[in-house]
Amino acid sequence: IDAAGNVWVPNYSSSSLSEFNPNGVPKTGSPYNAAGLDNPTSVAIDHYGNAWIANFNGDDVSEFNSLGSKISGPPGFIGGGLNNPYGIAIDTAGNAWVANNGGNTLSEFESNTSGGLAISPSTGFGGDVLAGPAGIAADTAGNVWTANYLGGSSIAEAKPSNLPGQPPTLTLFTGAGLSAPYGVAIDGSGNVWATNQGGS
Repeated sequence: IDAAGNVWVPNYSSSSLSEFNPNGVPKTGSPYNAAGLDNPTSVAIDHYGNAWIANFNGDDVSEFNSLGSKISGPPGFIGGGLNNPYGIAIDTAGNAWVANNGGNTLSEFESNTSGGLAISPSTGFGGDVLAGPAGIAADTAGNVWTANYLGGSSIAEAKPSNLPGQPPTLTLFTGAGLSAPYGVAIDGSGNVWATNQGGS
């Protein structure tokens, strides 16, 4: 949901992007079928009101402006270790973080007026502790949380480095009934909530 209350929805099967106004009425031109969308799975809104979309089978990230026009050239933003990108979130610094379900890593991109510059290396971040990361969310402290779907029963917290390009500090958390966690969200009090595909 963007600052104007519009709802953005990635359509995996049709490789398109829908936008609805706060009353549930489709915006003019929606769904958007811009070149480069390839089985999109998630969307996040940056500080400029632009929508960032993870293209699961495209191994890239698309960016649309608030009017629904694609502003990332085909095939979108690439590099940074993207591999079956699933979840996407914007941190407090305005950077886009992507959970690579196929690559067992996180990717980070600059989210500014130029946008699209990969901060993470070609191997991504966290390949040594992440396994099938799926949902991802950013908290108000600037940290990023991801559901470690194939990692057994854990969620991971990534604390970004103050040095560009350096890997974040990753910490795994277990317990609380975690079982193949898939989605993750942060509430207004800063608590982390996860849905458990394995534990229903």
